[in-house]
Amino acid sequence: MKKIFISILMLMPLMAMAQSNWEIPQEQLAEMSKDNADQKKAEAKAKAKKEKAEKKAKSKEADLPYLAGAVPEVDGKIVFTLDLDVPGKSAAEIYDMTYSQLAKLTKDENQTEVSKIALINKEEHSIVATCNEWLVFSNKLLMLDRTLFSYVVNAKCFDGKLHITFERLVYNYELERKPEYYRAEEIIRDKDSVSKDGKKLKRGYIKFRKKTVDRMNEVMDSFRESIK
Repeated sequence: MKKIFISILMLMPLMAMAQSNWEIPQEQLAEMSKDNADQKKAEAKAKAKKEKAEKKAKSKEADLPYLAGAVPEVDGKIVFTLDLDVPGKSAAEIYDMTYSQLAKLTKDENQTEVSKIALINKEEHSIVATCNEWLVFSNKLLMLDRTLFSYVVNAKCFDGKLHITFERLVYNYELERKPEYYRAEEIIRDKDSVSKDGKKLKRGYIKFRKKTVDRMNEVMDSFRESIK
């Protein structure tokens, strides 16, 4: 293609002398057109390759918060734990604040009527709540993908401290079609969800792991913000 442009430049003086009588041979025009098409094809291929690489990099970055350790295990059970320092507050004061926040959590818009504060022990400053809520994976036109997500909250209050665990995580999925029941220990453990090198998530129940981690972080953040 470079040779063709050079030839054209060499012919320009002659063309200027009798512009209306000069033209580029058809075979050279065809070659120029072919070279131009090949160049556009190569550029499109390079662009697609770049976009694919960028998408892959973004996907890996998006998975980082859900890799090994994101779902904690205690004696083979999945247990999310929150320990808060609440300096200057007595166990009774922390109990009252925790009860209030748990009551608010069980009345959240995604909760069902089953959610409630189930047991209390004022003397030991302990509270047990059961949550049964909708965990939404995606909500698109004519397609709602969600599961009923259940878990138990155990809160223990001390002078200046709050200890909360979230455990017995269960999913009731596809209730409108073919119901499926899963325990968290069956589908979102590191062993089941993360590659051996710990660098990527395995296919299968990725959406359950991601949404569970996101929801637990959201709930724990609500206690961090309210218990002060």
